[in-house]
Amino acid sequence: MGTLHFRPSERAARRSALIWGILLWYGCAPTSPPDPARTTPGPGPLGAEVAPPHATPTSPPVRWTTDEGRPSGPASSAKAPTTPVPHPAPGALPAVSFETPEPAGETSRWQPSPQPPDRAAGALRAVVDVRAQTLSVLRGQRLVARYPISTAARGVGNREASFRTPLGRHRVHQKFGADAPLGTVFRSRVNTQTVAPILTEPVDVEEDLILSRILWLDGLEPGLNKGPGIDSRERFIYIHGTNEEGLIGTPASHGCVRMRNRDVIALFDLLPIGAEVEIVRGG
Repeated sequence: MGTLHFRPSERAARRSALIWGILLWYGCAPTSPPDPARTTPGPGPLGAEVAPPHATPTSPPVRWTTDEGRPSGPASSAKAPTTPVPHPAPGALPAVSFETPEPAGETSRWQPSPQPPDRAAGALRAVVDVRAQTLSVLRGQRLVARYPISTAARGVGNREASFRTPLGRHRVHQKFGADAPLGTVFRSRVNTQTVAPILTEPVDVEEDLILSRILWLDGLEPGLNKGPGIDSRERFIYIHGTNEEGLIGTPASHGCVRMRNRDVIALFDLLPIGAEVEIVRGG
């Protein structure tokens, strides 16, 4: 075939007609509002939005309510009835325990061991210092009173019939002699209703009497002052008044803790039953 040749003036006329035709076609094309169902807008001819093929409508809007704590469905002008979840009032939450049950017969390692009597807040306790030959009454670490005493002439020891003063922690097991006159004689913790003369000179007489008041001690440390053959209570270790007041301040007893009669009456009134009495070597 032969080739068609156009003059320059004809080519320009054809191009101009084509452009005007395109413009007229776009200018007359019908327009429509944007489709809210379109999910992926994109630029098209002259900036028009074009929906992708097989576009699906999005899910209806979801309304969240603080009362329900979950989606409640499509929004509508008439709000669907909801049931508020009641909130607990302050302090109404259930108690929570973190304790673990312990096997029967065992002491829980989370529970403190029972404290000795002297560890209670404000409780009085006594400390017998064998070397210093003194008895100190303490409230916590504060000194309340101090008295001179006499412990065993044979020194310290815990064996039965040793006539020695036992060391360690004790408690006041029983007290005897409330309201008895100063110098009252006790035999086997019984008031004899007699009063003995009190010697203030440093002499050792044949009869070692128990006078005025008795505080009977019970050992608290097994193997030291509690148990067969070494038990302070079974050995009848007392704090008591004596007729040999002139020997107070030196070791002179048969195992007990001797005090001056006025001092033991004062101690009797200070220390309750159960109070701790610790006997130490001293330093």
